[in-house]
This record gives sequence, structure tokens and C-alpha cells, in this order.
Amino acid sequence: MITIKTIFHLSLSGSPDNLPTHNTTGASIKMAGQTLFVFLLVVLSASAVVRCLNNEGKGVDWWVILKYPILSQGGDVGSGFAYTYADAKSPSFKYSSLRLDSDGAIPNTLNQVYNNSGSDSIGYLMYNDESPDGSQHESFAHMKGVMGFDSKVGFLLSHSVPRWPPASSDSYNYPDGQAVYGQSFLCLSLSTPNLDLVGGQLLIDKPHLYDSNLPDSITTQNLAQVVSSQWIKDGTTNFITISTLAGEKFDVFAKNEEADVELWDDVVEPQYQSGMLVESWMNGGLKNKMPTVCTPDSKYNTMNVRTVAPMDGVQWTETKDHSKWAVTTDVQDVFCIGDINRQFSQAKRGGGAICGTVSSIWKDLTDFISESDPCPN
Repeated sequence: MITIKTIFHLSLSGSPDNLPTHNTTGASIKMAGQTLFVFLLVVLSASAVVRCLNNEGKGVDWWVILKYPILSQGGDVGSGFAYTYADAKSPSFKYSSLRLDSDGAIPNTLNQVYNNSGSDSIGYLMYNDESPDGSQHESFAHMKGVMGFDSKVGFLLSHSVPRWPPASSDSYNYPDGQAVYGQSFLCLSLSTPNLDLVGGQLLIDKPHLYDSNLPDSITTQNLAQVVSSQWIKDGTTNFITISTLAGEKFDVFAKNEEADVELWDDVVEPQYQSGMLVESWMNGGLKNKMPTVCTPDSKYNTMNVRTVAPMDGVQWTETKDHSKWAVTTDVQDVFCIGDINRQFSQAKRGGGAICGTVSSIWKDLTDFISESDPCPN
């Protein structure tokens, strides 16, 4: 945050025309006052709170986005940059008229990092198992995200997009090559202490950092250990509950490669004592795909989503979807945005999920599922 030192007393309670003047040099002092007034407004705007920003660039407690893949409809809907959006103020999904390659909540939020690259007052972490330069990091967690924060508050963005976003020294863009598949995004506005709690989970996950900045002015014990790669190497799974700035509770799950467990079946479902419908990346070798599993062969029914239909006349199969999200089936209201696919190989990858209890989001996502692999009768 920027601290403004008062050089002399100046009242800002009115408009520039109400600033104090003196008869002898009234015009010049009045003009100087107007100039200082504008300067202070610019400085104050530069010290705005770091948090999730909505499509209009205003602060919001949380938001969720599902990006559409490239579709045969053409136009904006089929462009690969279309998305449906929900947030804390409007917690039901609505198709956005904006394109996420240039406008909306995602660039608005991330520009807080790009506008403060190398800052001594704004910290950030960017991590992805596939870096923007195309390099892959299979010995690290299968997870992707961005944190941005000052000494008090910030945001956590969890997403599913490989090779994205660009490093902080660059500028925001969403490349054409990543338009092909559907993707998922979740942003939470958090206090910096809560972000540091998430950092404790990252020590389990072991994400690959491709950019980071931890100013000396910000104290974050766990995030500092993440930056210095002090990973927890014993087989570990864990979950914590964090609170957003407005008090909404979210559960953050983590597992490391040494735990050698499936995220959804073994870590998330037992916490809610519920089966789940899971949308995740199922492309690849047939032997690597995890089938739907059901009782009595497993404790809970874990069913793969096959077709997503977020609006009338718009649908796609899971082969066009790289997002990772899930909804509970035996209890209501719990939805998750995650890192891990239902693939056998990913038992040996770190990563987790963030789950919230928002009935309208749960209902919408459940309704979006038009086909899944059911359990046998």
C-alpha cells in the first residue's frame, strides 16, 4: 500500500473549487490545489485493495467462470473465448457478452499483478505444471493458479488452463491455442493470512512456480516456504477451511504425489460423505481413464460427466473439456473446482480442489450435466 505524507494541511472534503485560496495569489494557489487534488486521486487509486474483480472491474468476494470450447455454432458463442459467469453478488450462472481474451473478470483481476510487476508492496505467485514457454513439469503438482496480494488482502485464482497466464513481466493475453477446450476458473478474495493458510496446502501439493514476488514488507511464512521449495515429502492429504473477505467458507483440499491416492474418490468425497459427478479431462490412453465407480465396489458413487449443456442449443462432450469441477450427489449444495483429472496416473501427482457450499452454483452445475456414466441399476 502507498503511504501519503501530509506536507501541509489541505482539506479534500469538497470539490477542487472549494479548496482554500488566499487573496494575494489566489489563482495560482487554487490551480496548485486542483493539481494536487488530481494527483492524490491518482495515488489513492494506485493503492486500491487487491482482490477478485468482476466483469465491470469492481471488487467482489468470489466468482466462478466456465469457458466454452470452440463450437460449431461459430460467432462469439463458438469462438473459444465465450464464458458463463457467476459471483457472490449474482450467484447464478449467466452467459457473458464479453470475451475473456480481452475483457471481463479474468483480465481485470490479473491486471492487478501485471500492473505491479516487481512491486515492493504487491506480492504474487504464478504456478502451472505447463509453463507459458511450453515446458512441462511432471514431477510437480498437476495444478494451476495465481495469487496476488498486499500486506492485508489479496486473491486466489485457481484454473485449469495450461501454459497460462503470462509471467508478470509480460501483459495479459489469452492465446488462441488455448481457446480449443472448455476450462474452469475460481477466484476468492481473501485476507493475506488466509492466503498464507492456502500456502500451507501448497507445501503439500508442490506446484511448479514460474513467477513470484514476495516483498519484504509482506510477512507470509508458508508462501515464503513455497517460494523456497520446502515441500512436505511424507505421503500427505489434508483439507482446511478458509473464509473469504465477506465470510464465505471454502474448503481447500491438498494431496501430494507420495500419498498415491485419487483426489475425488479418496480425499474429497469422504469429507462430505457423498458421491460426486466429476467433469475432468478424459482424453488420452484408454488404460489411463478411470471409469465410473459405484457401491458396493467403492464407498461412494463417483460418476464421470460426459456431456455439458450450459444453455439452450449449446453443449459439448468431455473430449472438448479440460475443466475440472464436481458436484455432490448424496448431499446438496457442494461444488468444487479442482486440479486433478480422473486418470489413474494422477494418483501420483500432487494437487487438490477448492469446494464451496453455494446452493445456486451447485444447482446450476448439476443442471449443466446432460449426460454422465451412471451406476448400474
